[in-house]
Amino acid sequence: MANAPIVWIAGPVGFQISNSIEADATITRFSHVVTAARWEFVGRSEADELRRWALRFELSSRKFTVNSLNVSKWEQAHRQRLFDLYRPAAILRRDLAGRSMLAAMRSMLTDIEIAELTALAIRGGAADG
Repeated sequence: MANAPIVWIAGPVGFQISNSIEADATITRFSHVVTAARWEFVGRSEADELRRWALRFELSSRKFTVNSLNVSKWEQAHRQRLFDLYRPAAILRRDLAGRSMLAAMRSMLTDIEIAELTALAIRGGAADG
């Protein structure tokens, strides 16, 4: 029942930055260029399913996207323990902004996170800018 409504969402429970390494013509200086940021979220559906999502921010377009992630067999086997772990930090879906999962997860990020990524995007992803 992958389409069962979501009861609660916890997160972000993980964070990852994608980057590339650029070198100048003489290869005397390397710089890391951030290309995207990704947060992971966990939730519980009305059908008592563990659900996972990734909220991704592409610096080049300054746009957010959300994708469902696969739940591993280990996570399925330990579903109740994961529910017990994440539920105290979760927010009820009905209390989150917007109708879409993207809007709900975006509302769970701090203003500082958004500001830092916006600044990176303005600098073309240069973290040392």
